[in-house]
Amino acid sequence: MEEITNTLEMPALSFFRQSLEAELQEILKFWEAKTQDHQHGGFIAKMDNAGNIDTSAPKGIVLNARILWTFSEAYLAMKQPEYLQLASRAFAFIFDRFVDKTYGGVYWTVDAQCNPLETRKQIYALAFTLYGCAAYYKAAPSDQVMKTCQQLYRWIERYSFDAVHD
Repeated sequence: MEEITNTLEMPALSFFRQSLEAELQEILKFWEAKTQDHQHGGFIAKMDNAGNIDTSAPKGIVLNARILWTFSEAYLAMKQPEYLQLASRAFAFIFDRFVDKTYGGVYWTVDAQCNPLETRKQIYALAFTLYGCAAYYKAAPSDQVMKTCQQLYRWIERYSFDAVHD
């Protein structure tokens, strides 16, 4: 009886999977078409429900790290080159604008022109950035990406490890 039930459910599951994949493609197309900041680099930071972009909004590391993760994983799943291009754009933007090359860590925000704004460092931001960079490394392995992942990990260990309580 179980085999009959599973066989009957297969068309419904196939339809559900196709629907989810189509929806994902539409979401990714939206982000590809509407969120790239061609003036200052990276991605826009704020858009209202009507699609109006706030060009003065600061850009946050968490959003950019999530964009990096999303397009890296989308590329791994679907092998569409435009997703790898967007992941590469996100990585380059994070590396160039959010990584503090003097003191380490990643800035919480940069201003609309991509200059450091909130320069405090947070483990939360480092963790999201490492997560995105690790996904990007799977999609586009390189020495630069590996070194970035390793440095992010070292910063997390250095500044969040509780040596007293191990």
